[in-house]
Amino acid sequence: MIDLCIMEYNTQLTSKQEQFAQLIALQGMNHSQAYREVYSPDNALETTVWNNAYKLANRNEVATRISELRNATASSVIADAIEVQSFWSETMRDRTESIKHRLDASELLGKSQRLFVTQVESHSTTTDFARLVEALKNTTTDELRSKVNTLRNSTALQEDTTLDSEHLNPDYGDSGNTLEINNRIGE
Repeated sequence: MIDLCIMEYNTQLTSKQEQFAQLIALQGMNHSQAYREVYSPDNALETTVWNNAYKLANRNEVATRISELRNATASSVIADAIEVQSFWSETMRDRTESIKHRLDASELLGKSQRLFVTQVESHSTTTDFARLVEALKNTTTDELRSKVNTLRNSTALQEDTTLDSEHLNPDYGDSGNTLEINNRIGE
């Protein structure tokens, strides 16, 4: 439970507005629930309660107070990464803990510090593709078809990257018979 005594009272708010803000931020009530709790609107319609609660919660000073209280609560209640890692380190080193708990703590600590990440070497194909495009700029359609047929015959071209006539456009640019590389290559 949060000690409400340590929360500095906001003098810009009335006591009811402060209580409304605390019920939302600290007790987890929604706006309508907090409004009913503070203002006790006995015979009010649900829409009236909702509208009044919405307006109150969105007043600048009330919204600011709700945010202040939530931030103060979160920082005092939720452990940060350093605190969690310290706990795992203490558990791992505590010889009175079972070996299972100590190993679990060491595994979690290692994962949080990315000790178990496998490095995979990757080569960028962007520059390779750019070189290919540059090399093929002045290649005629017939020359390209010949090269593709040669590759197909040698089975070096994989099935998922086959080129067919729909990827080639002989009407590219002024030369009439040069290759247009469509964005569809490699799809």
